[in-house]
Amino acid sequence: MGGSPVNRVLILDKPKEITSYDCIRELKPLLEKGTKIGHAGTLDPMATGVLPILLGKATKLFDLFSGSGKTYIGEMKLGLRTDTADITGTVIEEKLPSRLTSDELTAAFEIFVGGYLQTPPLFSAKRKEGKRFYDLARDEEEPLEEGLLPDPEFVELFSYHLYDYDASAHTILFSIDVGRGFYVRSFVEDVARELGELATLSSLRRVKAGYFSLDKAVNMDSIETRGDIERLSISLEEATEALPTLIVNDDMARKVAHGGKLKTDVFNEISGFVRIVNKSNKVLAIGFSEMGNFKYHVVLGDDA
Repeated sequence: MGGSPVNRVLILDKPKEITSYDCIRELKPLLEKGTKIGHAGTLDPMATGVLPILLGKATKLFDLFSGSGKTYIGEMKLGLRTDTADITGTVIEEKLPSRLTSDELTAAFEIFVGGYLQTPPLFSAKRKEGKRFYDLARDEEEPLEEGLLPDPEFVELFSYHLYDYDASAHTILFSIDVGRGFYVRSFVEDVARELGELATLSSLRRVKAGYFSLDKAVNMDSIETRGDIERLSISLEEATEALPTLIVNDDMARKVAHGGKLKTDVFNEISGFVRIVNKSNKVLAIGFSEMGNFKYHVVLGDDA
């Protein structure tokens, strides 16, 4: 990487049984000292799939990369409920499930399409008085008040597909397209409640996170050197290619590189994130346009 800043996105296929931060911890020693690194959307240890790793100034685009929709393929196991709301937890309730019809399954999923108030799992990264709930839940010295859960939040379910219902194994295989902050573990319990059953999440794979999908994801075991990260990651040009784009001339490019104020009627037609590129398609900055007003989100200048 020759000492130059690294502003790129590495799309990982996170393996099972490690945390999202474990991935950061393994990759950081391979980067040049001082390079910022983060991820855009936590995956639980039991989950696999797309985990965007942000490098350098790409970390400043967390809101952009984490705020988009996500697609999951999951399996729910009927007949039990656990303290973590997934199969890795301690079973706290069991009940022999009924044989369900396809109409019953469809109706239970359909009721959540559009959006609803969802209560995050107790074992989650939500905070209470500055402490994460999963830390509070494990604190034996100061146990959580019985029945205390994170506050409900409105989440969006855009669409779903039911792939398979195995009545003998008591499993349901499904996919969902969801918005930001959606907990699949909670959703599984909510669907089960509509069915009059118990259930827990038995497997989960994220196949898409915003602009990134599995077809461009790489395995952790294929990354051993700094060169591997550079070779397997994508540029900010590629990572942001789906955004509305403003192409500027050389004079304006110099202005943008220093965060200079921009005035153009183009911003009247754009609502949301927008990227500014020069005539060579190099990303100079990412900003946000609203009601004709433009504000820089990150200025990359000449080191993108």
